[in-house]
This record gives sequence, structure tokens and C-alpha cells, in this order.
Amino acid sequence: MSSLSARDLLVEASHGIGSRPGRLVLTILGTVLGIAAVVVTLGMAQTGAGQIAKQFDAVAATQAVAQPATTQTMGGDTRARTTLPWNSPDRVLRLNGIEAAALLADVDVAGARISAVPVVDPTAPQLAAPA
Repeated sequence: MSSLSARDLLVEASHGIGSRPGRLVLTILGTVLGIAAVVVTLGMAQTGAGQIAKQFDAVAATQAVAQPATTQTMGGDTRARTTLPWNSPDRVLRLNGIEAAALLADVDVAGARISAVPVVDPTAPQLAAPA
């Protein structure tokens, strides 16, 4: 068994640390850089998460959807109990802070084919065909 006292142990440890100052400085520098990298990484992640959450909150706070009340039948079908009036957007636009409103509805075309017609803009500049 060793007969080193606590004082002798501390003296030996301080001599070991001081005998290679270059290694000591590099070890301290590596530890400090590692801790700084962890702090910066966590800080950037939290900042990014906060900015994303703030943007989602801003979008959620500026958009609202109004739908007619629905009810569920015995067969499990969901049906609207009421309908929104045709002038709902006009009514909503009269409220303070509302910038835009629209009324959307599903249209039953009963299997009819839907096609688009190209828009002819007379104010658009004429384009020459490639030669």
C-alpha cells in the first residue's frame, strides 16, 4: 500500500499538470471549444424553433374558417345542418380587422367533363414564333 498523504497527492497532481503546459493549454482549449459548440448549437436550434413557432402563430392568428354546423346521421354520414348565407363574405368584411373573405362551395358536376379555355389578353405583348 502507498503511504501518500492528501498533501503529497495534491503536490504530485500539481506537478503533473505543470510539467507539460502545452498539453494543459490544449486540453483547456478543447474543453472550452467543445462547451461553446454545444451552447451555440443549442442556442441556434432554439432560435430557429422560436422563429418557426412565431411565424406559425402569426399565420394561425390571421386566418379563420367559418363552416356551417354539421350533424352525424345514424349511418355515420356527416351532413350540414344549415348553410351559410350567400352574402357571408360581405358580412364578414364589415368586421374590424378583416382584410379578405371568400365563400367556397363544392359543385356537383355529375361526372361532366371540365376543360379550360386559354385566356386571350389583348394588352399582352405579341410574341413571335421561334424560327
